[in-house]
Amino acid sequence: MQFNNATLQNGVDVLRSRTPQEYRAKADNYVFEEAVSDERRATFEAFIGDCASDQAVMDGHVDYVKENLEIEGETPDTFRIDLGPSGMGDRDEAQDLVRVEGLRGPLETHFGFTASDGVDVLLQHYEKLKEAWEDGSPEGNALIDKFLATWKRDERPGFAAFLDGLRDDAEHPDWQHLLRDRLGLAHYQPQPGTPIPVAMMVYSVREVTAAARADAVPMTCPTVLDSKPWQYYFPAPEVIPYGRAMALRTDGGEESLQPELLHTKIEYKRSHIKAMALIERPWGPEELRSLRNHHLLKLRLALLDEPAAAGRPEFGEDMP
Repeated sequence: MQFNNATLQNGVDVLRSRTPQEYRAKADNYVFEEAVSDERRATFEAFIGDCASDQAVMDGHVDYVKENLEIEGETPDTFRIDLGPSGMGDRDEAQDLVRVEGLRGPLETHFGFTASDGVDVLLQHYEKLKEAWEDGSPEGNALIDKFLATWKRDERPGFAAFLDGLRDDAEHPDWQHLLRDRLGLAHYQPQPGTPIPVAMMVYSVREVTAAARADAVPMTCPTVLDSKPWQYYFPAPEVIPYGRAMALRTDGGEESLQPELLHTKIEYKRSHIKAMALIERPWGPEELRSLRNHHLLKLRLALLDEPAAAGRPEFGEDMP
């Protein structure tokens, strides 16, 4: 993607020349992006305006996400039909999607505690919630219903993947770490002695479609503009259906590329909760450069299987 605003593009170029790997990765995501429409790019440029530095690009991008994606009661730019979101063709409405949700925020909201109360309080309430979900008693169901009623997500795009390609991981006793690593959820990195409670949420494409606003597409391909600058996102070539999650491991080949998508807000039901667990094991220690270059190799191999990609230049560029 090339910006028309010269100061904005210069900021990206400067950011790309910076030595720290995370800066180069964030800049590369703009350069490699192919799924942003002209309308969406123009809207982003108009919001950011002229940028005096590469840091101004990052700050402007963060502000854009806050003002145009993390909103309530409106359609985020990601899904606005008038901004030409990247379509994904026909969808099988019966397909199930899977998403790993962090539970700390909802737990704090529902049970009325804060981080300052300590890990023991967090785990106490997590175990209470999990026990209520597992026992299926009227009292337990009532607690879960009240918990879901207080779990108010904003309209920001939700990353999800197709359950069919992840069943082995999803049905494994260690699913929370396997899905975290497979789907590139780098933000789920626990600190020593502080596990991260998560839930595996499963729901159908049909449910997402039914919940979408009239001015929105229910699902679309992820782009660099659909979250804050994030070095563990990696754009997928436009000719490949859906996005492709960048795994947090380098031991998989092309077959390990998992399709990922963004969908509009859905109100969770008890039936959507398939499991709860604690993420206790850190991911790594692969460095960012290795993760991104390995992922790029897998994308290039996938391009060989796409007739529409025949004869095009190699996608992306290895991180030095």
